[in-house]
Amino acid sequence: MSVATTTDPPTRPRPRLGGYAAKTCPEALSKDYSPNLYPVTLRDDPSAFTTDLMNSGNLFETQIGLAIIAAAPAGSVVSIVEARDEAGERTAEGKTAKEEGTFAAWLNPNVSMVFNARIGGRFEELVSAHLGLSLSDPDRISEPDAIVFGPLMANGLRAMAFVDVKWHKTYGGRTAKPKLVPVSGLPGPYNPYGAQEAFTGNLHLEDWMQLSHYYRHGESLGAVDDDFSLWGAVIGKEEKLVWASLDVKGFRKPLTDGGPVAARTALELYDANFARAMDIVDNAIARNLDPTVASIVRLEKRSGCAECPWRTVCAEELRTYGDGGHITLLPGVTQAVAQSFYRRGITDIRGLGRMDVRGADPADVKHIRQARVFHAGKVARNVGVEFVDLPRADIEIDFDCENATVAGSSENLVYMWGVLATGRKQLGRRSSRERTEMSTFDNYTGTPAGEQAVFVAAWEYFQKMIAKAAKAGHSICFYHYTQYERTQMAALAAKYAGGRGVPTVGAVLEFFASENVVDLYDVLHKQLVWPTQSHSIKALAKWVRFSWRDETPGGDQSMVWYRAATGSSPVSAAENVERLRCYNEDDVAAQLALRDWLSMLGAARRPGDKLPSVTALRKPLARRTP
Repeated sequence: MSVATTTDPPTRPRPRLGGYAAKTCPEALSKDYSPNLYPVTLRDDPSAFTTDLMNSGNLFETQIGLAIIAAAPAGSVVSIVEARDEAGERTAEGKTAKEEGTFAAWLNPNVSMVFNARIGGRFEELVSAHLGLSLSDPDRISEPDAIVFGPLMANGLRAMAFVDVKWHKTYGGRTAKPKLVPVSGLPGPYNPYGAQEAFTGNLHLEDWMQLSHYYRHGESLGAVDDDFSLWGAVIGKEEKLVWASLDVKGFRKPLTDGGPVAARTALELYDANFARAMDIVDNAIARNLDPTVASIVRLEKRSGCAECPWRTVCAEELRTYGDGGHITLLPGVTQAVAQSFYRRGITDIRGLGRMDVRGADPADVKHIRQARVFHAGKVARNVGVEFVDLPRADIEIDFDCENATVAGSSENLVYMWGVLATGRKQLGRRSSRERTEMSTFDNYTGTPAGEQAVFVAAWEYFQKMIAKAAKAGHSICFYHYTQYERTQMAALAAKYAGGRGVPTVGAVLEFFASENVVDLYDVLHKQLVWPTQSHSIKALAKWVRFSWRDETPGGDQSMVWYRAATGSSPVSAAENVERLRCYNEDDVAAQLALRDWLSMLGAARRPGDKLPSVTALRKPLARRTP
């Protein structure tokens, strides 16, 4: 086996791939490596949210490194600073020096951890010379955030365990039972055999696939020992090393698209995905040279499309795909759902809409009818819905909260509650507004005290309005969209239990269980079928011709504005506070606009007025070919 160096000419067109390739959308990966077909000029610039996320992650990584170095004995933790050119761009010389620094740290018995490591051709060359062997892994390039050096192996080198720093919690979501997980504090020792802590939720598969990439690279160079190195660690917002074994079957996933779901290890999933990534890159390079070569990638809408640099290109390809657009544009038609239709030759929306609902599987019927609604471009009443049950009241209160992570901190705070109160003279078809009043309860100190204050203020406002309506003999109804506000209020009641003005968790849950509190998501999603690509409030409100004043509205974007609002520039802070308030005001106004739209149609008053039943929509005709 020959030793690859940084100056060797490539023996094949595919370059070394990082661990990201195993996690990247196949379509994006294919486009990245076929610049003749997809010039780089077609790529979208990173959104403000993506840029902020990257900057926050880099800042967090730096803070973690400094904290570990400060707590460690002098010289036991090394951080490699990569030299860059005058424009701040990476250079081949800087990368080579980084690999040499990583190797030097590995050989130094006094160093227990190296930060900002790199393993590539130069590193492989040095290992080969040191061991008197010819070692190379030309498929991979690795840049782990940190490497922990463990016990000596038979070849005289210390075993490596790999660590990545992530700007999110190590365990995401919730599980019924907490599990004991090995952890290390930022002051070492850095190994999985120390303390254990209880965590709820699940590991982020992408993190452990990345660590698997480093392990496989180290394995090819004799740098790993299974007893030590099969353990990897992620430092997340908990600010500690959370360890997990790469060969424990902790993920229920298919190895390939459409394959059987089973318990898998991170290594199994990484191996399958990395092999697939190499095939995709080889295919993309071949297509780049010869456009007649067929792509091995299936175009699909995926969860990460909104932030992908190819989002505009792919959105147009999905919209114009086949007859009526690609089926994954439909809400509910996930990649897993789409697989069952692919096997029957159904890939586009009109083709799906032409399927016969008689005798079809109920799960398929839902998607077939969604395709017909999408094709017809009409909102329809769902199966069994004679009229839309949408409560209206003399006083209507729309509310929405905003939360964000504080800059330079891992704490997530609810900093705003926006409340729109509307009084009405008459309800129904000719419903008219008497008066609207917007109240915004917000705080930009980035502190728990500020979070508690705005929560108490919003809750007290709700109670005041309930009492005011009762005294005047008026009906009152509160509206929110999805269970998010309920979840946040209950969590805040628990977090600040016993504080002045803080309601009990029971009082919060009782409020939301009242018939006077309506989750509009349940009304608009369960009773109606929409010709939109999602059921978000943005998508539905846009359909009824409501528009946000901001050009780029969105919860992700609002987090960027929040950090700017809490920044050091008074002018920027004031501008972004106003931007956040307008955005939140438009969120609650959108809820009101949707209710008014339905009432104007009469759907809330008598059956079927102007809203067709989804069961009455006809099959779309096949597109005629010239």
